[in-house]
Amino acid sequence: MDYIIFVIPIVLLVIYFGDFLHKYHNYFYLSAIIIVASSVVFMDVALFQTLTSPGLGISLLIVVMFTGAFKKKSKQRITLTKVRKELAILGYIVLIPHVVSNFSFEFHVARIFGSLAMLIMLPLFISSFPYIKKKIGRERWKKLHKLSYFAYTLMFIHATLIAIIVTKAYVIAIIYIFVFCIYLILKLNNYVFVRK
Repeated sequence: MDYIIFVIPIVLLVIYFGDFLHKYHNYFYLSAIIIVASSVVFMDVALFQTLTSPGLGISLLIVVMFTGAFKKKSKQRITLTKVRKELAILGYIVLIPHVVSNFSFEFHVARIFGSLAMLIMLPLFISSFPYIKKKIGRERWKKLHKLSYFAYTLMFIHATLIAIIVTKAYVIAIIYIFVFCIYLILKLNNYVFVRK
């Protein structure tokens, strides 16, 4: 459950402070990088453990994911889209300590899915910055970012496998599956709506 526990607070922050985040996004990126770097030194400090936990990073990416699933002219999509790029960048940055701390050559099926998700998201992360986006062009950028669907799927498989295999939290695994099914329903409904 800790993988999605931050979703509601993030949505509330976007609603009330989205414009502030959008305007001063570079300061937020810098702060996230400092926190991530500090977490390596102060890894036993509870605050840094929370800020660099997979829960925060994945929750940020879940908000990004669901933003694209809402209908284009819906209030939810309009509200969240204004900071979707910023949330995606921050989400990837704060997931880095989780990846580094769990890096291992030892085979584990859940780790494979998580690693693949992060690898796929790397070019998406890099191309989310305006300068890079401009360099590669809008059409190529849009095609590249379709890979996000694979990354989201792998991310949820990773979280679900961790809940089933590692923590034996079967109810949590069901919650993850339920959340992903809601995303699929919204995405398919949005696709049908756009096609019409």
